[in-house]
Amino acid sequence: MEKAIVVTGCFSAGNKWHGWLDELNKLLSDGWTVKQVTAMGAYGYGYSSFSNHEKLLMENEDHYDNGFAALVIVEKIKKSKAIKE
Repeated sequence: MEKAIVVTGCFSAGNKWHGWLDELNKLLSDGWTVKQVTAMGAYGYGYSSFSNHEKLLMENEDHYDNGFAALVIVEKIKKSKAIKE
């Protein structure tokens, strides 16, 4: 059986990493394996290009910048019963 999920992650304006990997980690812990990973792209909102004054004004806000997305195909192989000889 196969399943496709989209995994994303990015840095906030405070240079803190935010990864949305919960679903992938749960599947892996349940015995699924990664079959294929395809990059879907990257993005940036440009918050890192703001002036120091603008950054100070936004200090208490959480802005996301410099992120990625990937399509991950996972599979779970059913264990078949051993053939008796």
